[in-house]
Amino acid sequence: SELPLFSYPDFFTRADEELARIIDHHWQKELKIRQKEDAICEAQERKDKELKEKNHFREIMKRREEKLHKQTKPYELPPRTEVISLEIT
Repeated sequence: SELPLFSYPDFFTRADEELARIIDHHWQKELKIRQKEDAICEAQERKDKELKEKNHFREIMKRREEKLHKQTKPYELPPRTEVISLEIT
């Protein structure tokens, strides 16, 4: 029978497994860091979008007031000043 080249051939197998484990560990850390950065970016983008929408709405209301001299929002009814009588006269 033929003898193996090395008396402990599983040394390389163990070394490969250890290397694979180390690479996997670093990959997991990298993935977590990337996910955290993505979450921060998304939160910032959401905040920027909300601010942009708020400024856009403010600009629309400003133009509306200049044009129509009205302070109410487009979908609001103005406050009623007169009292409606329910009595039949």
